[in-house]
Amino acid sequence: MDLKDYFYQEDKLKEALKDCHAVYVIGGNTFSLRLAMKYSGFDNYLKEQLDNDNFLYAGYSAGICVLAPTLIGLDIVDKPINPYDAKPVIYEGLQILDYIPVPHYKSNHPESKLVDEVVSLFDKMKVNYKTLKDGEVIIENFSTKKVKK
Repeated sequence: MDLKDYFYQEDKLKEALKDCHAVYVIGGNTFSLRLAMKYSGFDNYLKEQLDNDNFLYAGYSAGICVLAPTLIGLDIVDKPINPYDAKPVIYEGLQILDYIPVPHYKSNHPESKLVDEVVSLFDKMKVNYKTLKDGEVIIENFSTKKVKK
């Protein structure tokens, strides 16, 4: 599914996802993905699923970064761009996680060296984050947590 096909059509997106019990959100540019989620209403849809025990969100790279409280610091790895229009880039994450996931840590990935810079910055700023080497996963059960909606 391409979220661009649902920009400013949140009802159409929700209809397309009504029988969906899982989504897998791929990587790419964290900032453009976050904007696509906002413009399509996928961010709202996702937050509505947090109490749904029969729904699975899986993501890779940018697909997990957008779940963070903020995207500040991730601009070291991903250029803050808005490829869709002239509106400003969003630095606010979906605030589903209470930490910033930092993928590709110490991995054989082209962005791995830049990730070291992110980790160094987060350490200096005392930011709550979790690193993931390629192949590692984080599992969270949101129906048992208090998550900001």
